[in-house]
Amino acid sequence: MSGKRMALGVLLVLLTKAAVGAVAFGLVLADAPWGASPAFRAEGTEQHGVAMLGYVAWSIAFSILFVRAFRDRGWRNGLRFGLLVWLLYFVPMTLGIQGYFVVSGEWTAFALLSGLAEALGCGCVAALVFRGRTAQPAPATLALP
Repeated sequence: MSGKRMALGVLLVLLTKAAVGAVAFGLVLADAPWGASPAFRAEGTEQHGVAMLGYVAWSIAFSILFVRAFRDRGWRNGLRFGLLVWLLYFVPMTLGIQGYFVVSGEWTAFALLSGLAEALGCGCVAALVFRGRTAQPAPATLALP
């Protein structure tokens, strides 16, 4: 695995995560009356740099784990890996937020669904970036008696 390919994979996983999150929470949830919570930072007080460091770390870990366990196994395994990441990361994190912060049940359901979209999307992207090279067929040979 080349460093360039790993860097490309990390970048594309990061962009996929950011794009799904931006659409989900920046566009769809922005106008939902149940999206606001006193538990979250007010508009303009966000710490985007801290969040981005976390996203980069997540994308690196996601890519390394994918390469170690699921590389060269096709897009379906990208979906399986995404589902596994959703179960290990998004579900406990979201339910923990629901348990300890003042958020609505609708917010929790939306976060679980958008997390599923993020994880599955990132799994598919990783499967595409880290797929094996297509093998060239061996040249045909004539067997002489």
